[in-house]
Order: sequence, then structure tokens, then C-alpha cells
Amino acid sequence: MKQEVEVVLRMLLKADSTIPPGGRIDHAIDVINGTKQDNLPPYVTFRETMEALHVSRCMVNALINAGKLNRVIGSGNRSLGVSRESFQRYLRGKMIGEE
Repeated sequence: MKQEVEVVLRMLLKADSTIPPGGRIDHAIDVINGTKQDNLPPYVTFRETMEALHVSRCMVNALINAGKLNRVIGSGNRSLGVSRESFQRYLRGKMIGEE
């Protein structure tokens, strides 16, 4: 990434008050530059999903039942959350107006 682009990106991200301080911007820039791997688990927890989408657990289950999100099952048939891939796909669809 060009230095100028990084400076502008940092300014934009710092202007967003919903992004908490604490190195998240540095981490994001490192991931974009490819200098740090994004070692996220393959699923998003139900709590993270509910907070990100501003919906209830019932609505998350409705999205799973509608096939818009994929449930991730752990040991003992316990649901861990939704797959990160389906979560990102759903967010991309919301951003371009699909649903």
C-alpha cells in the first residue's frame, strides 16, 4: 500500500468513533499490507453476530433457517455460531442491497 493511501486510511478510521482505540487500526493495516495474518476462527459467535447485525438471537436463528447464514456445530451438537464465510457473504449482500 502506498504511504499516502495508508495516511488517508488511518485518518478515515480514526474519524469513526465506533472503532475503539487499542491497536485495531494498526492490526487492520498490517492485514491489508499482508504483514500480519488474520488468524480468526472459522466461525463468528452468536453474540458477535447479534452485536454486528443489531438483531436478537431469534433473528439470527431465523437467518440460519432461511439459509442466509450457516450454523457451525461443535462437539456434542452444540452450536458455536455461524460460519465466518456465510457471515461475510451476508454482510456483502446487505451492503449491495440484496436480502
